[in-house]
Amino acid sequence: MKLTRNRLKELIRQSIKEIDFEDEEAFKKYQSQHKMRPTTKVNIGGKDTTVGQASGDEGGGEEGGEPAAAETPLEKPKDYNTHAQSSDSFKKLQNQAKNNLSWVANNMDEFIKDAEERVATETDPDDKEWAQGYVDTLNYFKQEVNQKVEKQKKEQKFMFNATDEDLSKLGADELENLDTNMWELESKINNAYERAQSQGNDEMEQKYSDMYDKLSAQRSKVSQAKQNVGESIQESVRKPFKTTVKEVKKWFKTLEENRYKKTYASDARRVSWLVNNNLSEDYEAMPVSMKKKWSKAQYGRERYLAKEFIKHKRNEAKLRESIRKIVGSLISEQTLNEVRYQEISISLDDFYKVQKLLKPKKQQIVKHPYSQKTFGLKVDKKQYDKTLEILMKKRIDVQG
Repeated sequence: MKLTRNRLKELIRQSIKEIDFEDEEAFKKYQSQHKMRPTTKVNIGGKDTTVGQASGDEGGGEEGGEPAAAETPLEKPKDYNTHAQSSDSFKKLQNQAKNNLSWVANNMDEFIKDAEERVATETDPDDKEWAQGYVDTLNYFKQEVNQKVEKQKKEQKFMFNATDEDLSKLGADELENLDTNMWELESKINNAYERAQSQGNDEMEQKYSDMYDKLSAQRSKVSQAKQNVGESIQESVRKPFKTTVKEVKKWFKTLEENRYKKTYASDARRVSWLVNNNLSEDYEAMPVSMKKKWSKAQYGRERYLAKEFIKHKRNEAKLRESIRKIVGSLISEQTLNEVRYQEISISLDDFYKVQKLLKPKKQQIVKHPYSQKTFGLKVDKKQYDKTLEILMKKRIDVQG
C-alpha cells in the first residue's frame, strides 16, 4: 500500500497518543523540550493520565469535570481549492452554508463519515489519495463552519442582551453594521414565524413572536444610540433622492444576491417609497398596496436596500462629476492650445530639413490626413513670424 502524506500524519498521531514516563521528573523534562497538547494521554509511573492533569493546567482532564482545551486548529490542505472547485457536492455544501449555516454545522459529521467510507472502499492508490484529500478538505471546512457558528452565536447573543452602556461604547460604523444585522435577523424570524403559523404550530409561533418583540425593543435601543453619536439615518441623508420603481428594479438586477433570483416589483415599490421619503420610519404613511399583511412585519430588508441604493446613486454622481471635470479640463486644454499655437503648412519633401533645422517636438508635428504632400508645424504665435522667416531663408516650401 502506498504511504501518502495524510496516512503518515495519522500514523504519527497514533504513535504519540500515549507516552510512558518513569516518573514525574522525566515527564517535566520531556515537556520542557516538547510542545504537548493538554488532551494527550500519558503514563507516569504506571498511572494513566493526560498532560493537562499532570501539569495542573485547567481544562486538561476528562475526568476532572473541567472542559478539555481547544484542539490545535487544522492547517488548510494544499489541495483545498482543487476539491472546492472540482467537487459538485462540496459546492452545494458551500451554498447551503450561505443559506443555513447551523444545518451544515449539525450535519458535517455525517458528510465526513460518508467521505471516510469512500476512502476505505477505494482500491486504486491515486483514487484513495484523492478521497483522503477530500476528507481533509471537509474537516477543514467543518472547522471554518464551527468558527462562523460560534461568531454568529456571540453576535446574536449581543443583539438580544446588549445594554445601553454596551451600545454607548460602539462607534457610528459599528452601530450601523449592528443595525443592519438586526434587520436581517428580524427578517429571518419573521419568515420562521410565518412558517410556524402556516403549519399550525402554536408553540413555535409564540416563541418566534417573543423573539421578534425582544429584538424590536433592542433595535429601538440601537436607533437611540445612533442618534446619540449623531449618525442617525435621518441625519446621514442630507438631501433626499427622487427615484422611480423602474430605476430601482433595474438596480436590483445588478446585485449579486439577485443574479439567479427573480426580483419582485413589490420590493422595488417599497424601496423607491423609502428613498423618496428620506428613509421615513412612519410606515403608516405608506400606501396600503405597499404595506405587508402581517401587523408585526417590519421593513428591515427594504430599508437596507434603500440605504444601499442611495450609496449607489451618490457614487454614481461622484463618478459623473469626476468624468465631467476630466472632459472639461481636456476641452479647456485643447482650446488653450488652439489659441496659443498657430500652424504652418510645409511641403512633405522638406520634412527632414525642418527636423534638422528646428528640431521640433513630436507634439508640434501635425499630420494632414487630407493631403499627402504637406504636413503641419505648430509654433507659438509669438514665434510665428520669426520661424516663418527662418524657413523661407533656407528655401523651404511653406504655405501659410
